[in-house]
Formats: sequence, C-alpha cells, structure tokens
Amino acid sequence: MHAAFVPSESTFDYLRETKSYVVRYGRPIAFYSDKLSVFRVNRKDAAGGDGMTQFARALHEINIDIICANSSQAKGRVEGLLAHCRTAWSRNCGLRALRQSQRRMRSSRRS
Repeated sequence: MHAAFVPSESTFDYLRETKSYVVRYGRPIAFYSDKLSVFRVNRKDAAGGDGMTQFARALHEINIDIICANSSQAKGRVEGLLAHCRTAWSRNCGLRALRQSQRRMRSSRRS
C-alpha cells in the first residue's frame, strides 16, 4: 500500500505517486480505485477523445490496468482506511511534538 498527503487529488499527484510506487515496489498488475474523474471519464456525452483520462493513458502505456469500484462499500472501505491513517498520523505527530517539548523542558531545568 502507498499513501501520500496532498492538498487535493490531481492527475499530477497521482502520476507522481504512481512513479514513486513503481520505483520502490515494481509494476503492479492493476490499480483498484473509486470512480474519481482522474481514473475514468465520467461524462457519457464527452465530445472527443479516446474515452481514457491522462492517468489511464499513462498506466496503459506501462501495461497497468485500472479497476474502478462499482460499489459504494468499496469506496467506504478505502475512505475508512484513509481516515484511520490520518488519525494515526496526527496522533503520532502530536506525541512526537509532546515528547520533544518534554525533553526541552527537562534540559532547561538542568541548566
């Protein structure tokens, strides 16, 4: 699994993180995702194009499939996992900052 905190979900962010993932772990067979417009064209009346997004074309070029979840339960699982990761990350950062403050206070008392 790979995750990154970014201000907003964009094609550029997904391409950058996909490259990072492939360099670190190798090329996966497929990505399982929600139906965000980064992954698939959501407009049935699109005026032109090949029906693929820029991200989908990039993955197609390196032979990685995209599987878009058809159920809201799948999206809920992903969102639940991300919420857990955000909470754990913020708690960890808070604990680290607290420990650093406590160390500074102890060292200032000794001086």
